[in-house]
Amino acid sequence: MTNSTINHPDHYQADNDPFECILLVEQYSFNWGNCMKYVWRHRRKGHPKEDLEKALWYANRAAHNNEILRPAHLDIPSFIDPDKPTTLTSDYDAATLAHIKADATLPVSENEACFWQSVAYENSSGAIENITALIKETK
Repeated sequence: MTNSTINHPDHYQADNDPFECILLVEQYSFNWGNCMKYVWRHRRKGHPKEDLEKALWYANRAAHNNEILRPAHLDIPSFIDPDKPTTLTSDYDAATLAHIKADATLPVSENEACFWQSVAYENSSGAIENITALIKETK
């Protein structure tokens, strides 16, 4: 597949983004990853408030399921295969990527930058608070 709308969609890889969305979100649980995906793209698909509401829905589902906002590879039980090392899917750790995204986002929205900082510091309640603030500031 060479279609850029499938392999590298613009709404996940814009000129002002420091890296592609998947490098960060694939390191988290399904719910937290989807939450981040919707925050990442909310300004680019024409329905920003709806995307933020979806992000909040996934964040609340993650919280309800007691999913910790931390890279999923850190939560893999050692009994799965103790002889096989856990590997990252990215060359960069999630906290570093989230800090980079926060710095790139700060000129656009303080609440969005704070969301990415919450991700970097594994602060799920802060992430939820910042999504809620983003929804309130979005038309």
